[in-house]
Amino acid sequence: MPGLTPKQEAFARRYVETGNASDAYRFAYNAGAMLPATINIRAHELTRNSKIAERVRALQDAQLAAVDVSAEDIVRVAWEIANAGDASHGSRVSALALLAKRHHEFSDKHEIGADIRLQAMSAVATMSTEQLLALVSGLDSDT
Repeated sequence: MPGLTPKQEAFARRYVETGNASDAYRFAYNAGAMLPATINIRAHELTRNSKIAERVRALQDAQLAAVDVSAEDIVRVAWEIANAGDASHGSRVSALALLAKRHHEFSDKHEIGADIRLQAMSAVATMSTEQLLALVSGLDSDT
Protein backbone atom coordinates (compact mmCIF):
# COMPACT_ATOMS: atom_id res chain seq x y z
CA MET A 1 0.00 0.00 0.00
CA PRO A 2 1.32 3.45 -0.86
CA GLY A 3 2.38 5.39 2.19
CA LEU A 4 3.49 2.42 4.29
CA THR A 5 7.12 1.70 5.01
CA PRO A 6 8.35 -1.85 4.38
CA LYS A 7 8.32 -2.45 8.15
CA GLN A 8 4.74 -1.19 8.47
CA GLU A 9 3.68 -3.46 5.61
CA ALA A 10 5.42 -6.41 7.26
CA PHE A 11 3.70 -5.54 10.54
CA ALA A 12 0.28 -5.37 8.88
CA ARG A 13 0.75 -8.69 7.09
CA ARG A 14 1.99 -10.50 10.19
CA TYR A 15 -0.78 -8.97 12.32
CA VAL A 16 -3.41 -10.29 9.91
CA GLU A 17 -1.67 -13.66 9.82
CA THR A 18 -1.37 -14.14 13.60
CA GLY A 19 -3.88 -11.74 15.11
CA ASN A 20 -1.21 -10.74 17.62
CA ALA A 21 0.07 -7.17 17.38
CA SER A 22 3.05 -7.71 19.69
CA ASP A 23 4.20 -10.73 17.68
CA ALA A 24 3.80 -8.70 14.49
CA TYR A 25 5.87 -5.88 16.00
CA ARG A 26 8.68 -8.26 16.99
CA PHE A 27 8.56 -9.75 13.49
CA ALA A 28 8.72 -6.45 11.61
CA TYR A 29 10.92 -4.33 13.87
CA ASN A 30 14.21 -4.76 15.70
CA ALA A 31 12.73 -5.36 19.13
CA GLY A 32 15.30 -7.75 20.62
CA ALA A 33 16.44 -5.35 23.34
CA MET A 34 12.98 -3.94 24.10
CA LEU A 35 10.94 -4.71 27.18
CA PRO A 36 7.70 -6.65 26.54
CA ALA A 37 5.64 -3.72 27.84
CA THR A 38 7.33 -1.36 25.36
CA ILE A 39 6.68 -3.80 22.53
CA ASN A 40 3.01 -3.99 23.55
CA ILE A 41 2.68 -0.21 23.59
CA ARG A 42 4.42 0.28 20.24
CA ALA A 43 2.38 -2.53 18.67
CA HIS A 44 -0.85 -0.99 19.96
CA GLU A 45 0.18 2.39 18.56
CA LEU A 46 0.73 0.82 15.15
CA THR A 47 -2.74 -0.76 15.17
CA ARG A 48 -4.14 2.75 15.78
CA ASN A 49 -2.26 4.24 12.81
CA SER A 50 -4.95 4.98 10.22
CA LYS A 51 -2.84 3.89 7.22
CA ILE A 52 -1.87 0.62 8.88
CA ALA A 53 -5.44 0.00 10.07
CA GLU A 54 -6.69 0.56 6.52
CA ARG A 55 -4.11 -1.89 5.18
CA VAL A 56 -5.04 -4.48 7.82
CA ARG A 57 -8.71 -4.18 6.81
CA ALA A 58 -7.80 -4.57 3.14
CA LEU A 59 -5.73 -7.67 3.88
CA GLN A 60 -8.51 -9.14 6.04
CA ASP A 61 -11.09 -8.44 3.33
CA ALA A 62 -8.86 -10.17 0.77
CA GLN A 63 -8.50 -13.15 3.12
CA LEU A 64 -12.26 -13.42 3.54
CA ALA A 65 -12.84 -13.13 -0.18
CA ALA A 66 -10.29 -15.89 -0.82
CA VAL A 67 -11.90 -18.19 1.72
CA ASP A 68 -15.42 -17.36 0.56
CA VAL A 69 -17.11 -18.36 3.80
CA SER A 70 -20.66 -17.17 4.30
CA ALA A 71 -22.46 -16.51 7.56
CA GLU A 72 -24.62 -19.53 6.77
CA ASP A 73 -21.49 -21.70 6.51
CA ILE A 74 -20.30 -20.51 9.90
CA VAL A 75 -23.68 -21.16 11.51
CA ARG A 76 -23.88 -24.63 9.95
CA VAL A 77 -20.42 -25.62 11.23
CA ALA A 78 -21.11 -24.14 14.68
CA TRP A 79 -24.33 -26.17 14.83
CA GLU A 80 -22.44 -29.33 13.88
CA ILE A 81 -19.84 -28.69 16.59
CA ALA A 82 -22.52 -27.92 19.20
CA ASN A 83 -24.21 -31.24 18.44
CA ALA A 84 -21.09 -33.37 17.98
CA GLY A 85 -20.87 -36.06 20.62
CA ASP A 86 -17.09 -36.27 20.29
CA ALA A 87 -16.43 -32.50 20.52
CA SER A 88 -14.88 -31.16 23.72
CA HIS A 89 -17.12 -29.39 26.19
CA GLY A 90 -15.30 -26.09 25.53
CA SER A 91 -15.78 -26.41 21.77
CA ARG A 92 -19.47 -27.10 22.20
CA VAL A 93 -19.94 -24.15 24.58
CA SER A 94 -18.07 -21.83 22.19
CA ALA A 95 -20.18 -23.01 19.27
CA LEU A 96 -23.39 -22.46 21.26
CA ALA A 97 -22.22 -18.98 22.29
CA LEU A 98 -21.61 -18.13 18.65
CA LEU A 99 -25.05 -19.40 17.69
CA ALA A 100 -26.68 -17.53 20.59
CA LYS A 101 -25.32 -14.22 19.28
CA ARG A 102 -27.68 -14.58 16.33
CA HIS A 103 -30.72 -14.47 18.62
CA HIS A 104 -32.05 -11.30 20.18
CA GLU A 105 -32.98 -13.03 23.43
CA PHE A 106 -29.32 -13.76 24.17
CA SER A 107 -28.04 -10.30 23.39
CA ASP A 108 -26.76 -8.04 26.15
CA LYS A 109 -28.16 -5.13 24.18
CA HIS A 110 -31.92 -4.93 24.09
CA GLU A 111 -33.78 -2.06 22.58
CA ILE A 112 -36.70 -0.85 24.60
CA GLY A 113 -39.49 0.54 22.51
CA ALA A 114 -41.11 3.89 23.23
CA ASP A 115 -44.38 2.20 24.20
CA ILE A 116 -42.66 0.14 26.91
CA ARG A 117 -40.81 3.20 28.21
CA LEU A 118 -44.12 5.07 28.41
CA GLN A 119 -45.74 2.19 30.30
CA ALA A 120 -42.81 2.07 32.74
CA MET A 121 -42.90 5.81 33.32
CA SER A 122 -46.67 5.69 33.88
CA ALA A 123 -46.29 2.85 36.36
CA VAL A 124 -43.59 4.72 38.30
CA ALA A 125 -45.67 7.92 38.29
CA THR A 126 -48.56 6.13 40.00
CA MET A 127 -46.44 4.45 42.71
CA SER A 128 -46.71 5.44 46.34
CA THR A 129 -43.68 6.67 48.26
CA GLU A 130 -43.38 3.26 49.96
CA GLN A 131 -43.46 1.47 46.61
CA LEU A 132 -40.80 3.79 45.17
CA LEU A 133 -38.56 3.24 48.20
CA ALA A 134 -39.00 -0.53 47.85
CA LEU A 135 -38.16 -0.29 44.15
CA VAL A 136 -35.03 1.74 44.81
CA SER A 137 -33.85 -0.56 47.62
CA GLY A 138 -34.40 -3.54 45.30
CA LEU A 139 -32.21 -1.89 42.66
CA ASP A 140 -29.48 -1.23 45.23
CA SER A 141 -29.41 -4.91 46.25
CA ASP A 142 -28.83 -5.98 42.61
CA THR A 143 -25.49 -4.15 42.40
